Amino acid sequence: MRTICGKVLLTAALAALLAGCSSGNKKPVIMLDSGHDLQEPGYTSRDDELSLSFVDYTEGAENAGLITEAAYDEALTAELESLLKATGQFTVIRTKTADESMTMAGRLERIDKEEPDLVISIHAIHTMETGATVPLICVEPAGSETHDASLAAGTALQARLHPAEKESQLVYCYYTPVRPETWQLHIVPADDTTDYGEETLEIMTGNSAPVVQVSLLSLHSHEDLAALAAPEGIRQTAEMLRDGLTDYFAQQN
Repeated sequence: MRTICGKVLLTAALAALLAGCSSGNKKPVIMLDSGHDLQEPGYTSRDDELSLSFVDYTEGAENAGLITEAAYDEALTAELESLLKATGQFTVIRTKTADESMTMAGRLERIDKEEPDLVISIHAIHTMETGATVPLICVEPAGSETHDASLAAGTALQARLHPAEKESQLVYCYYTPVRPETWQLHIVPADDTTDYGEETLEIMTGNSAPVVQVSLLSLHSHEDLAALAAPEGIRQTAEMLRDGLTDYFAQQN
């Protein structure tokens, strides 16, 4: 039933988008942000039981078999970019290209320059868990000027995002210091609007566009990697994200 209902909802959403375009409205601008890059690869791991398309397993190759968050982020971001462009309903841009390294300040500057309608930042889950993990959809805190748009977009994504049949969680993400130069991620449900007085994700500060950060898997979980980082898993996850974004912008019209 999930698949059938999903097709019906997507058809309705696309129809609404087409109606908006036919009335002369410009295409919604979605900016995609691959959370890590070659200079800041994020989490790394190895999994000898897998052969992932974005990992070089060649014997003798430098870092052969090293699975990086940057490589996964880019693989999913590129697939989502392709699917969104294929709909013809969106203008899709990137904070940075696949071979480009950029500081957070540079990414925020590009967001402000391009003024997208929504930013989607792709990450792995920040955990050392080795078992299956729950996908996290992190939205802007209640005090943010673009909180309502971020929450609406996150809610639309949550309704669609169930990779490997795992229901995703809609959350706020904060950082709390534990010692100098060391911070711990503090995650709370999105219905908890308490002001904790803590910092949130940097991608969500310093710009005027609504931002949603999606974290899909733990690189330390063989189960996560096998289900979500293989080509089929990346494609299915990107399709779910595309459908959720289509729903969100249809609702805006």
